[in-house]
Amino acid sequence: MRKLCASLLFCALLLAAFAVSCKATNTNAVSSKINEAENALTDAFTTVWKTEKMGANVSSLVDDLSRARKLLDEAEIAYTNGDLDNALNKAHQSLTTANNVLDHATSLNDSASAEAQRSFWLTLTFSSVGAVLFIIALILVWVWANRLYAKKMLKMKPEVTKR
Repeated sequence: MRKLCASLLFCALLLAAFAVSCKATNTNAVSSKINEAENALTDAFTTVWKTEKMGANVSSLVDDLSRARKLLDEAEIAYTNGDLDNALNKAHQSLTTANNVLDHATSLNDSASAEAQRSFWLTLTFSSVGAVLFIIALILVWVWANRLYAKKMLKMKPEVTKR
């Protein structure tokens, strides 16, 4: 009977040690996933901010960022309360949402950058053509005015004045 009790006690201690080590692994995994989601959220926010500065419409991305932040907050609360499964699930959802926002913001940033570059070259081209046409118009007006003045001078009669 003593051997049976000792064996059961030994098995219980091994089970307790195994459960603690599994929980520690889960705690580390959840903490790592939360940190990963927070880094992804920071990168997504920075990219959305740069995209907005480029002039792109980022209102839907801001909504998605808010949703990802809320999920991350819920993950941190669940982690603090010891609900590791819920914390891991919320952190994963936050990470997925943040990565989607980052991908979409990068795409918008690239198209906004291309549009800005196209607009710059278009403005430069039209300004150059406009400047050349303006100079040509000025030269034509000067030539026309010069001929008109010359004709007027040739039609005049000389006058003699007494002193």
